[in-house]
Amino acid sequence: MFSSFCLFSLLLAPCCIALSAPNCPVISGTACRGNAANTFVQGSSTSEVLAQLAARFCGCTRISGNLAIHLNLQEDANLTEDSFASLYHLREVSGYLQFSNIPAVTRITLPNLRVIRGQTALSSTNGPVSLLVENSRIGSVNLPSLTEISNGGATFVSTNGMCGFLGVNWADILTNGQLDYSMSGCKVTTLDCSSCPSGHCWSSPHYCQTLTKTVCPQGCGRCFQSPGDGSYQCCSALCAAGCSGPTSDQCYACSILDNNGTCVTECPPAQVYDPDLFMLVDNPNYRLASGDLCVQQCAGNLLEYAGACVTFCPEGYTSNNGAKCVACSSGVCPRVCTGTGTDGLGAGNIGQFNSCTIVNGSLSISDTSIMSGANLELLSTIQEVQGYLRIEGLNTVTSFPYLRNLKTVGFPGAAYNRSITRTNLCQPGGYQLYSLMVLSTSLQSIDFSSLRSIQYGGYILGRNPQLCYVGNFSRRLADSNAPVCLSTSSAYRKDPSSCIAAGFVCHPQCSSNSSCWGPNDTQCDGCRSFVYKGRCVAQCSDVVLSPGNSGIYQNNGSGVCEDCDSQCLGGCVNGTDPYHCIRCRNYTLVTQTGPLCVASCPLGTYTNGTMCIPCFQGCTGGCAGPLPYVNLTNGCLGCSYVHLDQLGQQVICNSSGCPSSTYQSSTPPGNSKQLLSIIQDVTTLCLPCNDVCASCTGPGNTSCTTCRYAKRLALCVSGCSNDTEYQDAALNCLPCAAGCIGCSGPSISQCLTCASGSCTTTDVQSSGGIIGIVFGSIVVIFLATSIVLILFIVYRRYEHKVFKNRTQSTAMCYSNGNETLRPPKLPPDATRLIITPETALEQGQVLGSGAFGTVYKGHWRPEGDPNCYEVAIKVLKEETATPQSQTELLREGAVMATMDHINVVRLYCVCMGKQMMLITEFVRLGSLLSYLKNNQATLDAYSMLNFSRQIADGMAYLEEKRMVHRDLAARNVLVHTPQLVKITDFGLTRIIDVGESHYKATGGMVPLRWMAPESIFLFEYTHKSDVWSFGVTIWEILTFGRLPYKGKNGKEVSQLVKNGQQLERPATCDANLYHLLEQCWLHDQTKRPSFSALSNSLNVMLNDPTRYIQTVAMVASYEELKFLQDGLVKYEEIHPPQASSHTDPIIESNFAYDLAPNFKEDLVTSTNSAYQSQIIDYNPGVNESENSDSDYI
Repeated sequence: MFSSFCLFSLLLAPCCIALSAPNCPVISGTACRGNAANTFVQGSSTSEVLAQLAARFCGCTRISGNLAIHLNLQEDANLTEDSFASLYHLREVSGYLQFSNIPAVTRITLPNLRVIRGQTALSSTNGPVSLLVENSRIGSVNLPSLTEISNGGATFVSTNGMCGFLGVNWADILTNGQLDYSMSGCKVTTLDCSSCPSGHCWSSPHYCQTLTKTVCPQGCGRCFQSPGDGSYQCCSALCAAGCSGPTSDQCYACSILDNNGTCVTECPPAQVYDPDLFMLVDNPNYRLASGDLCVQQCAGNLLEYAGACVTFCPEGYTSNNGAKCVACSSGVCPRVCTGTGTDGLGAGNIGQFNSCTIVNGSLSISDTSIMSGANLELLSTIQEVQGYLRIEGLNTVTSFPYLRNLKTVGFPGAAYNRSITRTNLCQPGGYQLYSLMVLSTSLQSIDFSSLRSIQYGGYILGRNPQLCYVGNFSRRLADSNAPVCLSTSSAYRKDPSSCIAAGFVCHPQCSSNSSCWGPNDTQCDGCRSFVYKGRCVAQCSDVVLSPGNSGIYQNNGSGVCEDCDSQCLGGCVNGTDPYHCIRCRNYTLVTQTGPLCVASCPLGTYTNGTMCIPCFQGCTGGCAGPLPYVNLTNGCLGCSYVHLDQLGQQVICNSSGCPSSTYQSSTPPGNSKQLLSIIQDVTTLCLPCNDVCASCTGPGNTSCTTCRYAKRLALCVSGCSNDTEYQDAALNCLPCAAGCIGCSGPSISQCLTCASGSCTTTDVQSSGGIIGIVFGSIVVIFLATSIVLILFIVYRRYEHKVFKNRTQSTAMCYSNGNETLRPPKLPPDATRLIITPETALEQGQVLGSGAFGTVYKGHWRPEGDPNCYEVAIKVLKEETATPQSQTELLREGAVMATMDHINVVRLYCVCMGKQMMLITEFVRLGSLLSYLKNNQATLDAYSMLNFSRQIADGMAYLEEKRMVHRDLAARNVLVHTPQLVKITDFGLTRIIDVGESHYKATGGMVPLRWMAPESIFLFEYTHKSDVWSFGVTIWEILTFGRLPYKGKNGKEVSQLVKNGQQLERPATCDANLYHLLEQCWLHDQTKRPSFSALSNSLNVMLNDPTRYIQTVAMVASYEELKFLQDGLVKYEEIHPPQASSHTDPIIESNFAYDLAPNFKEDLVTSTNSAYQSQIIDYNPGVNESENSDSDYI
């Protein structure tokens, strides 16, 4: 009964475990800082270690770093399972988990631990280890919720008979590591877990294992069991460790980032576009990337930089009040110096604090410092002490103004084993942690007027009997529960009334007569009225403004005098932002919220004097004036849809499609060159329908879809015949009754006049013979003409739909208002390709052209789906449409049909028309190669590393699917958004069957500059040869799209690779990142890392991106910039690049989006027979220049 209940409940959550939840709040919005590598939770005894464990990690759900617990094996500590209850809520560890020298305990259970990421791992002879239990007397370690160890293996050694781990299916947990254990003392070889649904468990069926990997359908990374039919279904590609459902908000953990419980590829950006203001505005949902979390603010001592939380600011930046990295003023950054620790400050070391702003460590000052002749004024530049500050025994001076600019003191000493000291002055029975101490002095004043925060500890004042000028330290405590020691028994300060009597009085503008740091208005501990930049004033109008100041706003609510926004002129009212300026310094933008002062008019407006006027709403790309159509001097600069009149003149720009009385086209009437030159940036032309059409799909009355005036049979006409026809409610022209001259309906009684004067039955009968003959003849002629006309219309419509849809725009989609940008909901299918008819496709503009075909932007309407979807259409060129090339295209489609990963381009269907086509996901920003070249001045370190990590993730997926890409390069990676890239161009991809180690090529064009030596010389392709290409691709990212081996021809490149000469280190990357590239380029392919390991390494670097990459925006001099753009570095020195007359060609992919269509690649064909233990013998029929820089040879 008990076991059955447990097994059922374990499907929902861990239960039936005796461990009790600890009495501490759950910390879910941030990660707790763990141990550094090769360090443990500190403590001199088992009880102290467990106390520290509870103090640091109780309630934590995530640990950033490692969790390593090392006790005294010989100590009789009377441990129980509850001794480790502080880890009850733990779900994720970013590094490794280690239990060492644990004394006798029945079991250790972490019931909620889901994933050990292994971003840092322990070394062993069998590779990295992320779960280690060693030299312990633990009965069992139970991790029933653990479903993934992302990197590294699991090791159990010297565990004194513990063997409960034998019941675990480790293949389901381990990603790229292995299980290593010793059986010493274990009395069983297997465990009976048959009563568990999965058949696997930790130590007993009370701790059943849930499987999320080995039971999954093909193509799933992780999966879940449906509660309905019990089938296993795929988790979202953004999930790690499994999930409870198919969506990204049902993941157990996130593979990339967790934004408030939903897995995402990037955190919400700092700014979003406001269509009312025509500019980017602050995003209220902005989040920062901190490890694998999107957080509102960086925790602890982490700093905000470029949308991420980092440990240290990059070069050229400094911390702003310990919260953000900001650019250094005038390029001069704060100087960091080493603290004194317990040694004390003296003449021998005071010099190191000259111009110092940050003390890395603790600072101790005593009378010895004064007596040694140290120049303490050198301390006046210090703004931050990353440790404790101890001032003790100053009896030879009465004032201490030297730390007047100090802003913060304290540092997480438990994590780094420094910066906090202990004293028993206030509590003789125990110890407390303090970050600031002023003890045993004869000081009358001590100036901490700039102090804002005392962190990671409290403060203590004692034995200062003469101290008068001192403020309130408690207001500066970052933690209100931090210990405060005011030793009244030993006079922590002089009695305030005695101070006042002795003339030690605060400034009149101070809020207190006795609580201040000195007599001046800049030394108040609080202001009586207002404060302006640290100075207390009676009114803000008392402040003397500096030249160029925009004015001051008196905030009566906060008591602060604030500078008006820099765009203000003459001051501001009711606020300091640019909405509240009295006048604008530069330009005024009229918005729905009110006038807004701006430095320049934003996109979407034009300038009229000093006013920014919104463009006509149909304009795209901005405007130069108010005209509602394209006019580069006084109207729209661009237009998505421009409406032309019958004469081909512009009428108006539309942003949402063509009006119903027009049809869409890509060429103007008569191919007017003048009009084409004006509207060259227009996506679509809206040409007027024939006058008789109310709506149409093309010119003439044969293309009408509804009629404006009348319809005769299938044709729209200008009107019905007054003598022989009448018009019904549907505008149809229908014949009158015989004998009628004009009518209002089909019957005799509805005739307007008759041929014989009056319409009667007799009249009709008498004239029936003649009329019958005439009418019969008319009917025959009319029917014959109608049949011919209908056949002609059908033919024209067929010709129009089938053969003209590549040059017309998306009328089918836009005329009904059903175009959508959502991707179609089609699951990947490895068993079949979807074949779509050519009539379901609409081709638009050319995106790119390559050796085999052309890529168009287009739309696709799937069968049975009312929506039209934006797609990319890859069309095989007619001149290259050989059976072999068609087979190549179908093979690429068969490969892509199995793909389902966020970093791999999806294939939707193929079309087998006159020209073969692949219909794929449309990726908006084109190739990564062009994106790098066009954005090198603004690309930041985080984006470059993020691109690299995503490419590694996509390639790891291909490796899992046993697919070798063979053509990985920046040109074959597409940019979906500035935060998301996707791998494409599977023209060379091959599947390695189970049991095979490599694919053997038989010839064809090869991307030599990206190829591994075994591929160049042996024609062998493996996942490890893709790793080589990956290294070259990352090199392209780091050099902003530079051509590998630039200036070398194919033979020279082959010789360089054969000789082991690698691509040189780019100026953008540090030695650690370059070492990762060097591992990709090892000649011994077995020693190259896997894509999963590469992804993990890059993920670690993403925590502090500017440590590994220096971008163009971060270089300090022209010489560095010039050299960085050249892309190479040697021995950390800057050398100007060699002059060269050679220029880069436009790099072209087979089907990359944004490439010049006229570029001709220099191609060389290789065959297996060409390899004769030397460099490839190139095809003599191909003329390759000595400086050929082609992609494929």
